[in-house]
Amino acid sequence: MRDSFGDVAGEIQAIAERAAIVPDAFDLVWVEGPDAVRFLQGLLSQEIESMAPGTVARAFLLAPQGKLRALCWVVRDESRVGLAVDAGWADRVIDDLTNYRIRVKAELRREDRPVTSVWGPDSTRLVGLADAERWQESAGVLLAPIPMPGLARVLVVGDVDLADVPRAGRLAAAAQRVAAGEPEFGRSRPSPRRRGWCRKPCRSRRGVTSVKSSWPGSTRAVTSTGGCGRWPSPATCSPPKAPAFSPASARLALPPR
Repeated sequence: MRDSFGDVAGEIQAIAERAAIVPDAFDLVWVEGPDAVRFLQGLLSQEIESMAPGTVARAFLLAPQGKLRALCWVVRDESRVGLAVDAGWADRVIDDLTNYRIRVKAELRREDRPVTSVWGPDSTRLVGLADAERWQESAGVLLAPIPMPGLARVLVVGDVDLADVPRAGRLAAAAQRVAAGEPEFGRSRPSPRRRGWCRKPCRSRRGVTSVKSSWPGSTRAVTSTGGCGRWPSPATCSPPKAPAFSPASARLALPPR
């Protein structure tokens, strides 16, 4: 994924005000077969079985101990489920799912059509997505809404004529992710207790349930953070309180002599 196409500021402005193509931002993995939904129900934090075909939702891929393995968007169909993950993580997701695919009638494959994404308030109109809440596929092209808080975004799979839409690179996409509070899996962030990240339960995020039981420990993994993990916004979260000063903590912060 390229850092930029020559004008980072212009790319950020295009995403924020109109729309821009962000190529190579996502990979798509398909789980296909009569047991696909039941198989993923035990591995993802999302309630896959209760999702209606044609819907899209956020989810975590979890290990048996509840450890987070990947962030993904679930594209639900009748006998297949797509997992849209950050670029570069498809092979790891396939390896993890393969390890647990025992006596299951489901096949794994990576999408071989071009996968790109369009970010910005005009993205759904430009790509022709009829319903901003549901994915669609016709004429060999799949369109799936994968919005960030406050910004529309569409996953585009297949060949689509978007020659008039500007392109944006990794830096512009990262700036929008930071502004929206969307994490990028595999990149570290400061501890919530050290930097004031939000720990308030936030219901503005769709897609992850904290009540389902899949693998042992998965519920603890989802609820242990206790919040949305983003910098508090006046519209949705309370600002963090400054830690109380104490002489003991000040002494601990001093470098050794």
